Amino acid sequence: VYAAGDVRQKLLKQIVTATADGAVAVYAVERYIIENWK
Repeated sequence: VYAAGDVRQKLLKQIVTATADGAVAVYAVERYIIENWK
């Protein structure tokens, strides 16, 4: 039971990290477009 909970916890952390990385990437693209759109 502990192992299953541990795996689940790790998966949740991976999902949160991936979501945060995606948000950072979208923000960077948005800033680039705003600053360089001509």
